[in-house]
Amino acid sequence: MGENTLNRYDYVGKEDPVRAYDAFVESLDLQEMGFEINAYKAGAHEYHPRALLKLIVYGYSYGEMSSRRLERACYHNLSLMWLVSGIKPDYRTISRFRKENKKAIKQVLNQNVKFCIEIGLI
Repeated sequence: MGENTLNRYDYVGKEDPVRAYDAFVESLDLQEMGFEINAYKAGAHEYHPRALLKLIVYGYSYGEMSSRRLERACYHNLSLMWLVSGIKPDYRTISRFRKENKKAIKQVLNQNVKFCIEIGLI
């Protein structure tokens, strides 16, 4: 890398709360929680469940629950772009992921609230 080249970790500060959301979702065993992880699925709308879950957890934590608003945030919110490594799913993909994983997402969001209280974000 050149001197002026930034990597993914340079976009947000070390104390930015987005890093807590990243660590939280990374610590989860998604298959155990009921998320389907299929490495052989392919296509323009297929994203890893962990990235979509990070998008939803972060969005819900900041009051963004609309699939269309979450889609827009992937283009404008620097912390969110960092969190999801620059993916830009459309609102249909986000909505479908939520619909297909409703029970598991609810469980994750409940755990996230407890986690945020424990570390002082709430």
